[in-house]
Amino acid sequence: YTETEILETREASKGDRGVVYAETRARNQRGELVMTFRRHVLVPKKNHATLGEGKPPV
Repeated sequence: YTETEILETREASKGDRGVVYAETRARNQRGELVMTFRRHVLVPKKNHATLGEGKPPV
């Protein structure tokens, strides 16, 4: 199974987006840690005024 922890969030240069820094850990069937990776993800903001053209947030 995997578990993800949000390490940091910040504003992006464009106001309708943010950057999330996350770490994901994967464990095997014995619960042993087998992989860890960190990444930055650019995500749309939920309540931004440009959202709502009939499309749900991604």
